[in-house]
Amino acid sequence: PQGQLAGLETLADRELEVFQMLGRGKSTREIATELNLGESTVETYRARIKDKLQLRSAAELYLRAGQWVRDHGA
Repeated sequence: PQGQLAGLETLADRELEVFQMLGRGKSTREIATELNLGESTVETYRARIKDKLQLRSAAELYLRAGQWVRDHGA
């Protein structure tokens, strides 16, 4: 159920990919390397994800992403 994470369906594919990687505990640098992106681009995705999911902090973003990955085995 996606109920506990309203707004997830508004994420673009790339944003969802970044969200999943954050949920697996990857750092901005690791995500940038793995997706062949600049770190500033990953930061932009993170900001957009926080915005769309109405999360207030990076800590909340990591927490929710981790929870989502556990719940969905993604």
